[in-house]
Amino acid sequence: MDRRPSSDRRVVLVTGASRGLGRAIAVGFGRTGDRIVVNYRTDAVEAERTVRAVAEAGGTAVAYQADVRDAKSVAAMVTAAADRWGRLDVLVCNAAATEDSLVLRLSDEAWDRVVATTLTGAFHCLQQAGAVMQAQKSGAIILIGSLAGLQGRAGQAPYAAAKAGLLGLMRTAAR
Repeated sequence: MDRRPSSDRRVVLVTGASRGLGRAIAVGFGRTGDRIVVNYRTDAVEAERTVRAVAEAGGTAVAYQADVRDAKSVAAMVTAAADRWGRLDVLVCNAAATEDSLVLRLSDEAWDRVVATTLTGAFHCLQQAGAVMQAQKSGAIILIGSLAGLQGRAGQAPYAAAKAGLLGLMRTAAR
C-alpha cells in the first residue's frame, strides 16, 4: 500500500478503462496508490467494476462517461479531473474501436467510427490534457499502439491505419 499523502499521489486519466486492457492499466496505476479517472463511453456497470478493482488494488478511482470522439466531451472530462484533484499527471489514451471486414466490404460508417475513436479520440485527449500539463509544467502521455499499426492485419484496415496514425501523432507531439 502506498503511504504517500493523498495530495502527492498521481492523477491518471485512462480512456477506454471499463474493460480489457484499459481496466488492467487503471488497476496497475491503482496498485501504486494513484488516483484514477476511469473513462468509459457506454457501460457504466463495467466502469464501476473497474473503479472497485482500482480501490481493491490500493488506489482511488472515479468513473467518468465521455465519448473521446467528441472534443467537448473530452474537454469536460479533463476539466473535471483537474478540478477534482487539482492536476492531471498522466494521460493514457487506450480507447479504441475495431471493425473487422475486408477493405472492399468495409462501410464508410465503420471506417469513420474506428478512426474517430482510435485516432481522433487520442488527438482530442492530447489537446486537452496537454494544455493542462503544459500549464502545470509536468505530465506524461501514453498512447497505446498495436502491432497492427506496424504490420497491418487482414480485415482490420481502419484499426491498423488508426494505430499507425498514432505513431505519427505521438512523434509529432513529442517534438
